[in-house]
Amino acid sequence: MIAVENEKKFGFFQLSELSTTPKMVVNETEMIYANKACLRLLKIENISEIGKQQLQRFIHPNVYDASQKRLDQILKEKSTFEQMELKLIDRHNQPIDAELTIGPFYFEKELFAQIILQDLTEKLKFRTR
Repeated sequence: MIAVENEKKFGFFQLSELSTTPKMVVNETEMIYANKACLRLLKIENISEIGKQQLQRFIHPNVYDASQKRLDQILKEKSTFEQMELKLIDRHNQPIDAELTIGPFYFEKELFAQIILQDLTEKLKFRTR
């Protein structure tokens, strides 16, 4: 049974890693995991650079309090928020306009939040032209 469970975990991991959709898993204050698409979006070259980065590092200061409140609701009330827009900051401190869906994610009986991102930067630039 253990081998099957490990195979399942690896399969799910591959689904996330091969996805072109940026995804991350966070706890209340730290980024625990990010797939390759998320690393590209945040201009991070290697997953080891995350090293449990403080989540606040990647969220624009103007929206940090509101985003933290929503994250707390996910983790404490296990509620799901559908899409919301949020301004992120990449590794080089450049702003990223993003739309995200956030929801509870359980792994080995521990609760995290899974965040699925869509980069809106180019879309919003096009709208303002």
